[in-house]
Amino acid sequence: MRCSLYIHIPFCSSKCRYCDFFSIPGNDERIDEYLDAVVREWRLYERTTSIELTTVYIGGGTPSLLSIAQWKRFGKMLLERLPLVSNAEWTVECNPESFSPGKAAVLADMGVNRLTLGIQALDDRVLRFIGRPHTSRRAEELLEDPSLLRFTSVGVDVMYGLPGQTVGSFTRTLRALLDRPIVKHLSAYELTIAEHTPFGRHRSLLPLPAEEAVSAMMGTLHAAAAEHGFKQYEVSNFSREGFRCRHNCAYWNHSPYIGLGCAAHSYLHPRRFWNVGDIRRYCSIVNSGAFPVEREESIDTAALAREMAFLGFRRTDGLNEAAFSEKTGMDFLRWAGEGRLRRFIDDDLVVYQPPWWRATARGMLAADYLARELF
Repeated sequence: MRCSLYIHIPFCSSKCRYCDFFSIPGNDERIDEYLDAVVREWRLYERTTSIELTTVYIGGGTPSLLSIAQWKRFGKMLLERLPLVSNAEWTVECNPESFSPGKAAVLADMGVNRLTLGIQALDDRVLRFIGRPHTSRRAEELLEDPSLLRFTSVGVDVMYGLPGQTVGSFTRTLRALLDRPIVKHLSAYELTIAEHTPFGRHRSLLPLPAEEAVSAMMGTLHAAAAEHGFKQYEVSNFSREGFRCRHNCAYWNHSPYIGLGCAAHSYLHPRRFWNVGDIRRYCSIVNSGAFPVEREESIDTAALAREMAFLGFRRTDGLNEAAFSEKTGMDFLRWAGEGRLRRFIDDDLVVYQPPWWRATARGMLAADYLARELF
């Protein structure tokens, strides 16, 4: 079976105030125990399935928090033994405060060919407010580090709609990042506030930008990306030609993937399942020789149709009606409603070029609206 692999490293030096991903503080003993468990979980898959990996993505948390010694040990136990296809994409998430040329060398020597850097903003006031541990100066120093040249692709993550952020500061962040030839990929996310985060608990006190300012930031994002040769290929993702994130595309195309680690998700059609979200329980279950699955669901035809439509209108590639029919057994025009689709076309939200249904530039900005109308 050809599939993708995600490995979750849940450790962070501190928790960002907006973050609702599973992450915790870590010490060397705790991290080593966790990495041992991840190796054991992979071996459970090895015993039951013949696997070839097309993409690998190590995310978190903060994977770059691992020491050089831990990366070397993890590499010998697992990473250097992964059954990769010849042109596999292998990504590791890194943060400016925990990245080093020494870690870059270890990762590159193992075969990692893509880094994504959690920059978020180049405004120290905003960085402090959201709880990021790095400074703008450190982020810019990282982008000048010659060790990045060892990787085929370097991507950056930014956020907009942040407390205290202005259109001007967001524009300066974008231009400072996209002006650098080393940067090949851009992920830009509007702030989403989850209730159980510090931002969620104090939402009424946050100096959030006005809706008009957030709209202006989004307009700036699209203009700056186009000006610097970055093409949008998903609502939040832009890249130079040939540098899309293939791992993300595998998710959006409903390709199979395995998730290793605490709270990691997997999809082996029609089964979607996810691991326990507690490190002690995760390690205990894996060490007992069992898969650490907490919950699972079966993706039936109706759910698959909804997901294909939702994801299709979030990507510039669009939705292929022939693939939709092949995977769901349903005709897309009949499923979505001819009248509704015609209204989308008349409102310049969608275009139809058989067999593709694609959101227009205006439609990409209204992807959530399209999903609501379809469902």
